[in-house]
Amino acid sequence: MNKRTFILETLHAAQCAFTLAEVLITLGIIGVVASLTMPALIQSRNDKAAVVKVKKAYSVIANAVRLWQMEEGCDTDVADCLGSYTTFDCKNAFAGIESKLNIVDRRYQTEALTDVTWLPAVSYGLDGAANQNSWAGADKLTAGNYICRYLLNDGVTMSVHLPDDFNKSGTIFIDINGVKAPNRVGKDIFPVGIGSNGSSSKGVNPYFVQDSSSDHHGMCAYRSGNECSPDDGKSPTAYVLLHDKLPDLQSMGYPK
Repeated sequence: MNKRTFILETLHAAQCAFTLAEVLITLGIIGVVASLTMPALIQSRNDKAAVVKVKKAYSVIANAVRLWQMEEGCDTDVADCLGSYTTFDCKNAFAGIESKLNIVDRRYQTEALTDVTWLPAVSYGLDGAANQNSWAGADKLTAGNYICRYLLNDGVTMSVHLPDDFNKSGTIFIDINGVKAPNRVGKDIFPVGIGSNGSSSKGVNPYFVQDSSSDHHGMCAYRSGNECSPDDGKSPTAYVLLHDKLPDLQSMGYPK
C-alpha cells in the first residue's frame, strides 16, 4: 500500500465513524425508550404470573372439595355435606377439606393472630378501600369470628369464611402471594365460593358468596336471586378463569 492510498483510506474511515456526541445521544434515546417500556413489560409479566397462580389455586381448592364430597357421599351439592354439621363454622365444617390441602400453618376463628407473620396488617377491597378486620381475614390485629386462616406450602394463604347464617355456604379468599403486596382483591386476593347459598351453583364456584348485609367492597355477591357476571370484573376469580387475564380495575372506575 502506498502512502497516498493509506491516507485516503484513513480519511474515509474517520468520516464513517461515530462521534462521541452521536454515541451519547443514541444511548440517551435507548435509555428513554427503555424507561417507558420496561415498567409495562414487567407489569405484563407479573400479571401473567398472577393468572397462572389464580388458576392453580382454584384448581387445588376445587379438587380438595371434590375429594371431600366423594368421601362424604354428597358429590351433587356441597350444602348437603355442610348441612350435616350441628356446629357450623370454618373450624368444624372445613376440617374435611382442610385434610386434602398442603397446609403448613393455620389459625382458627378467634385464635390470636399477633404472632402470625404470614398475614399482612391490612388488605384492600376491589374498590381499593382498606379492610383490616373483615372478609379477607388478612389482618394480624384482631381474630375475626367465623374466619379461619391457612398458609399453604406454596406460599398461598387462604381466609375461609363459613358463618352459620349463610345457608351452609361461604367464601374462601385466596391470596396468591401471601403477605406480599398489594394484598388487594382483583390483584392478588381472589374469592372462591363454596356452597350455593340458594344460587344455581352446587359446588365450588369462582364467586364471592355472601349475604346482602355484607360490605362487598365492589364485588358482586353471588346468592339466591342475584347471579354474577364473569365479564364485568366484579367477580375477579371468574373473570380470570374466563378471560385469562386480571380485571382492569382502573377501567372499572377504581383506583389503580
